[in-house]
Amino acid sequence: MTTHRLKMPFKPLSMIILALFALTVQGCFHRSDNDSDDGPTNAAPVFTSGTAISVGDGSTATGYTATATDADGDTVTFSLSGGMDQSAFTIDSDSGALSFNNAPVFDNPGDSDGDNVYVVDITATDGKTSVVQTVTVTYVADHAGYYSNAGTASVDDGLGGTLDINDLQAMVTGTRIIMFSAANELLYDGTITDITGDSFTADFTVYTSGENPVTATASGTITAGSSITGTLTGAGVGNGQFSLLYANTNDQAATITSAWLGSGGGFDEFGFTIDATGNLTHDESAAFNQVFGLCKMNGTVTPVSGTRLYSVDVDLTDCDKAFVDPNINGAYTGLTTTRDGNTGDLLVFSVANGTYTLSGEFNID
Repeated sequence: MTTHRLKMPFKPLSMIILALFALTVQGCFHRSDNDSDDGPTNAAPVFTSGTAISVGDGSTATGYTATATDADGDTVTFSLSGGMDQSAFTIDSDSGALSFNNAPVFDNPGDSDGDNVYVVDITATDGKTSVVQTVTVTYVADHAGYYSNAGTASVDDGLGGTLDINDLQAMVTGTRIIMFSAANELLYDGTITDITGDSFTADFTVYTSGENPVTATASGTITAGSSITGTLTGAGVGNGQFSLLYANTNDQAATITSAWLGSGGGFDEFGFTIDATGNLTHDESAAFNQVFGLCKMNGTVTPVSGTRLYSVDVDLTDCDKAFVDPNINGAYTGLTTTRDGNTGDLLVFSVANGTYTLSGEFNID
């Protein structure tokens, strides 16, 4: 009799045990460290725009645009989220452009503590994560403009007496300030070194007819669109007091076609033309005995953005005749402005090249 052993039931059982063991091991090691039930980690936006700006044009635009990058490539949007002056601003959520709700006025501050320094918090978000940046917006008064020729000054005449000036006038743009008296052939060509609130300091080079230039410092008050007052500290005409008023009629535009530079009275000393692009050319047909009659002259008159002022760059050459002061030769820089928009009215002009000074008035033909 033949005996048969039953082996089949044991083989499937061992295979089932091995399969369960393999599944258990796979379950232990399948998930990586970077996997979670919430998916991959999100990167927060990173601000790339600055934290402080200065504005000074008195418009609602601040010129500041919030920008941020996102490592995941997500779209970033912006909002205002705090700061003691948040209510003074609006921000474009897509572009990040920050603007005032109302144009600021320097002499009537709209910030919470009245110091013309606005603080606002800007939030950047990618829809998942947000970051906040505090931005400081400082409003600085725009002092650019023409200060009328009714200004006064009382300065040392260098002879132990006092020179009283009643036709002092000035032009200001950026850090440049020029004051002069055509009647006294006196020019103060200066640089504003500091403005804090309405207080300012400046350094001047002072030119007088027939004298070597002297230096002076000034300190005083400059109120945007209103007045300039100050004290000069230096030698001779660089020492004394001055006061000027802003000329509102300067806000009218004029078309410059041709002009003559006068000496402050009497016959014109030389003439030139200015074309539509601001190119300036000397009229060499001027009388033979005039100071600049035989000089070759060319240059440009360029509008100063946001003002009614013009930057003047003039080059005089060949001023070397026997009866002409050779110091006249050289490159001159200065400012000019329109007093109002009426044809035939005056432009005010001052230029200096370090050795010789022109101060006078243009008369538009």
